[in-house]
Amino acid sequence: RHLLPASSSAQQLGALYQGYGTHYVDLWVGNPPQRQTAVVDTGTSATAFPCSECQNCGQHTDPPFDERKSQSFRVPSCKKDGDTSSCAFGSCADKQCVVAHNFGSGNDASSWAAFEAQDIVYAGGLHDRPIDDRPIEITGTDDDESSPVHAQEFSFPLTFGCQTSASGYFEKQLASGVIGLDRRAQSFWGQMRAAQTIHHAQFSLCFVKQSLSGTNAGAIMLGGVDKRLHKTPMVFAKMMGDRTTASFKVYVRKMYMRTGHSMSETIMFDTSAKYSMLQLSEEAINGKEKFSVDSGTTDTYFIKSISDEFRKYWYDMTGVEYSNDPIQASDIDIRALPTIILQMSPHEGGVGDEIKTDDPRNIPGLAGKLDLATPNDVMFAIPANHYMQHNERDDTYSPRIYLDRDDSLGNVLGANAMT
Repeated sequence: RHLLPASSSAQQLGALYQGYGTHYVDLWVGNPPQRQTAVVDTGTSATAFPCSECQNCGQHTDPPFDERKSQSFRVPSCKKDGDTSSCAFGSCADKQCVVAHNFGSGNDASSWAAFEAQDIVYAGGLHDRPIDDRPIEITGTDDDESSPVHAQEFSFPLTFGCQTSASGYFEKQLASGVIGLDRRAQSFWGQMRAAQTIHHAQFSLCFVKQSLSGTNAGAIMLGGVDKRLHKTPMVFAKMMGDRTTASFKVYVRKMYMRTGHSMSETIMFDTSAKYSMLQLSEEAINGKEKFSVDSGTTDTYFIKSISDEFRKYWYDMTGVEYSNDPIQASDIDIRALPTIILQMSPHEGGVGDEIKTDDPRNIPGLAGKLDLATPNDVMFAIPANHYMQHNERDDTYSPRIYLDRDDSLGNVLGANAMT
């Protein structure tokens, strides 16, 4: 029997921190708890971080998790080599579940290997120490369910990857590991729901972009949403695929570039701005795999069938050829660059219970007057201060939207599209 947390809504709010192009959350693992920071990654189900045996795993915010110091650590066993049915993420080898993840190729190749383990974990909480019997001084009220002092009430047994090696991005990233948040039951929030620690199979991410790594940069809500974080009511794009689809995918009906000096992510029809719709079919925009929403990928990738039209409209609006090469630019120059807008198919009209009007023309984030044929479509904006990365060493900016992804692989909306 598993007792639900004392919070009546059984949803947990935790702090996010700025990493190197991504965001991460604190995980407190084991008994007694040890902190491991983990990149929030909607593109994978596996939560993994370095353990004591990890070789060449880099320097991160925390030392590797020392499983020998945890009284609750265990390694599940399996019987038949190659069998996957008894493993959460990998396959059986020498009576132990092992898993290996490989990403990219060539100079962009990254990988990690691990064995599957299980221990007690909670996310969020106090940043600098675990929650224990020592006095806690914190602003606000402890009765607020979002207070970090309640985080330990959301502890549950997590199956994760105990990393033995890491390379590439995983070796160099600021955070220790990764927290898997895709749609599969093995994800962090999926296991949390299976343990009945949260009532609803939901989570939400609220990203803030900070110039200094390691600083507070948003929030994660496990088990629901926190409307207090919203500048405008939420709107909802349709999630594509079926129950077997692992990643979060959306369908984009149209693409635009918007001029003007607005850095707003919220779309309301603005008569002072020029909206140019790229002349692309829906098939050319989406390819075979549509658009994956992947918070663990730092950059955004569009498929090759979008490239020519994107470059054409970029040149028409800016007078320069689109390139991923660094440029010298002022803040005013960056604000003048186009905002990329994606028009997505909506989920059940695109609105939730926060919205009190049925007129899409008056709802921020919906197509409204911009497309009267499908006014309830969800509009997703990527302003230039999202996709232009500043390099402090030489004070240059580099566009981090890439236009060379193979059509068969689909588009990827990375972390820079979200923050």
